[in-house]
Amino acid sequence: MQKFYGAFLAALLLVNIAYTQVTPKKVVIAYYTGDENGIRDYPLSSLTHIIYSFLKLDGDTLAFMRPGQRQTLRALVALKKTYPNLKIQVSLGGWGGCA
Repeated sequence: MQKFYGAFLAALLLVNIAYTQVTPKKVVIAYYTGDENGIRDYPLSSLTHIIYSFLKLDGDTLAFMRPGQRQTLRALVALKKTYPNLKIQVSLGGWGGCA
């Protein structure tokens, strides 16, 4: 399993490098696992992307691993009203979240 995660992280790094080479503007990506309010403690105007972790798949449907994650994801997406160029992404799995 560690071999898979190492390869996965390497692939993400390559995608990020390729993306930043194609995109001339600065890219600032944040990884976030907190609740719906904690994100406001960070300089959101400086971010281009937020990756919210960790969700999972239940068959072909996005599922939540902890209570409150659905509301947090909604709050992150709602940030786009204030920061329209902000990209919200989710990561799946991690520590047994997706078989």
